[in-house]
Amino acid sequence: MIVKKYIIPFIFITSLSAIGQKITVGYVPLTLSFIFLASSSKEDFVITIFILCFNFGIVEFDTLFNGIKSYDVIIPLVSIVFLISISLGNYKLKNNDIIIILRYYIFFLFVNVLIELHSADNITSKLAGFRQLFGFLFILFPLLVYRNESANAEKLLSRLTEYWYVFSLLIIAQAFIIKYPIFFTANAKGVIGGYERSYNNLAFRVYPPAFSLMIFYLFYITDKSGSKKNLKVIDILRNFLAALGSLTRSLWGAIIGSIFLTVPFSRKVKYGLMSIVVVWVLLEIERQFGIDLRLTSFFDQIYLAVKYRDYLSLGTGRYLQAQYPIYYFINNLDTFWGVGLLSPEKSSVSSYFSPFFIGANHFITEVEVGYAAYFIACGIIGIANLIYFLISIWKVVKKYNYANLYKQLIAFILIAQIGGFFSFLGSDTWGILGMTVALISLSGKSP
Repeated sequence: MIVKKYIIPFIFITSLSAIGQKITVGYVPLTLSFIFLASSSKEDFVITIFILCFNFGIVEFDTLFNGIKSYDVIIPLVSIVFLISISLGNYKLKNNDIIIILRYYIFFLFVNVLIELHSADNITSKLAGFRQLFGFLFILFPLLVYRNESANAEKLLSRLTEYWYVFSLLIIAQAFIIKYPIFFTANAKGVIGGYERSYNNLAFRVYPPAFSLMIFYLFYITDKSGSKKNLKVIDILRNFLAALGSLTRSLWGAIIGSIFLTVPFSRKVKYGLMSIVVVWVLLEIERQFGIDLRLTSFFDQIYLAVKYRDYLSLGTGRYLQAQYPIYYFINNLDTFWGVGLLSPEKSSVSSYFSPFFIGANHFITEVEVGYAAYFIACGIIGIANLIYFLISIWKVVKKYNYANLYKQLIAFILIAQIGGFFSFLGSDTWGILGMTVALISLSGKSP
């Protein structure tokens, strides 16, 4: 049982890590472990494809398929299989709500096509940016596998939490034991190259997309559907250490916020008190052991910002970083339609680049504040379109048993974007949203 539950997923994930480290022999255990997991249960089949599609920081998107981004391979295959199954009558949607959501999604894409048409950039740059939105189509894959069988929703949710168990242990091992980005190699160039602040040699300073999988775990233990699950001390410690390993305050805030927005008042008080105790313990660890957990500096930032009324200094310079791109965008470009969903590497418009834009490519949308990046990319029309789409989904899924999972995820994403994580310009965010909506639809409607 332990081998199938944890050991094989561990081999699967670490094989991906080996490929991320350019160890090509990793394809052998990856293939074998995938075949074993995919053939053992529908839950493992869905989750392994989910991981292969969006990588979750284990490898760069274009590593697995030798230069081709993984979601560019898997998402079209899923969509083609779905369309063929529908056309041949091999698959029939029993749930009309999915059709409604897909219609909203098509309208959302249509508006974004109009935004792209108004962009002055080349077609290659536009396509590279626009295809990120296709991550939401992963919603089709769980539906195809389960044929809308609502009885399997809890099995899938439970299995997701078991994969998070493996991910969290790898995060802890990388952060506190190995102290080198060996398991989560994507976006780790700053640490390897030496120009990323190490925080007392804690190598896992880079943003971990795998951290988003914790949302499924949080829902599992906090929602009424998970109220009977026993939360052991070792589980609290493991998740605490995994969160600590990220050293990213906005993710902490996103986790706390997502819980507080969805649990009853009595639990708000309980989790609020627990949060205060945790913060106090962390501050004591900083003071007694001299470990920089960035909490003291965080409270110092707030104090100085309030004292000198310099609120833009909050966020470790992120808001100051966004100030000039937004100013330039509002005064020189089309705020109604935005610059478009573009690729910095493929863009050919010189006015979108500036040495004053702080980013790897000095591109106008390379802003660590997610709201600012999306506003610049899609303008007022795009912001309104996104809000309409997210609210429309909620109106459909709110009658389902797992509806609170959607609220938790959206709260998590919106708070995390303050720190520049989980942008709606990225495919992984859309993939997680697609997986979430599929899981909710499989949970069945509340009586």
